Amino acid sequence: MMDLEQRLQNITLVVQGISIPLAVVPEEEPGYRNAVAELNARISEYMANYPDLTKHDSNTPLAVAAVDRAYYLYKKRMANDTEPIMDMVQRLNREVESFLSKHKD
Repeated sequence: MMDLEQRLQNITLVVQGISIPLAVVPEEEPGYRNAVAELNARISEYMANYPDLTKHDSNTPLAVAAVDRAYYLYKKRMANDTEPIMDMVQRLNREVESFLSKHKD
C-alpha cells in the first residue's frame, strides 16, 4: 500500500488574493477547488452588497464570508445530529419491550 504522503498532491488555492499552498489527496482536489470558488463567490457578494465592509479592514469580507460558511456548516451539523433522536428511539424501544414482557399472556 502506498504511503499517504506519497499520494498527496501539492495545490495552491487563492482566496481573496491570498495564495494558500496545500497538500491534498488527489481525489479531494476538486472539492477543495469548489469550496474555494464558493467562498470567493460569497466574498464577492458581500463586497458588492456591502461596499463599506472594506472601509476599515480589507479582510473584513473574508471574515464575514468565513462566519457565514461556519454558521451554515453548524446548522447542517445540528440538522444531521441524530444522536438525541436515536437515544429517544432506544428508550422507547426499552419501554415497549418492558410493557410487552409484563403483559404476556
